[in-house]
Amino acid sequence: MRHLILSDIHANNIALEAVIDHANQQRWDNCVFLGDLVGYYPQPEAAAMTLQSLNPSTCILGNHDAMLIDLAAGKPLDPSQGSGTVQAILERQLEAVSSNTLELLASFEQRAVFDGWEVTHGTLREPWAYLISATEAKRNYPLMSTALCFVGHSHIPAAYVHNDGALFWRSVPFKGDYAHYPLPDGASVFFNPGSVGQPRDGIPLASYAIFDDVSRHIELFRVAFDIAAVHALVDHANYPRALAERLEYGR
Repeated sequence: MRHLILSDIHANNIALEAVIDHANQQRWDNCVFLGDLVGYYPQPEAAAMTLQSLNPSTCILGNHDAMLIDLAAGKPLDPSQGSGTVQAILERQLEAVSSNTLELLASFEQRAVFDGWEVTHGTLREPWAYLISATEAKRNYPLMSTALCFVGHSHIPAAYVHNDGALFWRSVPFKGDYAHYPLPDGASVFFNPGSVGQPRDGIPLASYAIFDDVSRHIELFRVAFDIAAVHALVDHANYPRALAERLEYGR
């Protein structure tokens, strides 16, 4: 089966639709979402409806999703989980989303384990920590249930790999428009497919992956989306302009 792996949409439905249009030109059978449907951009309800149209088999809870759920429940937010800007945006998004979307977010899982692979949002040790180095991969390795773990949260496409018999983990960044990554025999791998809605590695393209669980190959794709249209939506909604401007630089 070929699994469409999406992460960190962040209410950017324009980027999500561009990714889906591109993915539909590939072959995929099942969708898995790694978390952070909401936050940052002004289309939380549209993004929720688009994600649901994919009929994902598994959705993982991201930190922005968790914060919106807490706001809906009247709980105070942990200041360490986001800036004042993040909280202000989520407060506005709480007014914009439907009860169906809140129920969708509440159904998201912390972690899921399948036959030979697993998924989470941040790290296995700490759900909202960033797995962005070989050192952090090594720290999380004892908690792996399988040889492959997909993670999101950092918005940076990369693999962190440990081969049997090797002393060290190594990082494999993905900088091009396309990468084909066969999982090494006997290796343990953390794999981040990057962000749909807010790229952060200097490449202003939406990112996603397709994982073939038979061939054990992963394909990573980068997709252009209409940044000017997102900018217009940000301005119209009176969201911070810096959120739109950073898309132009993939930061």
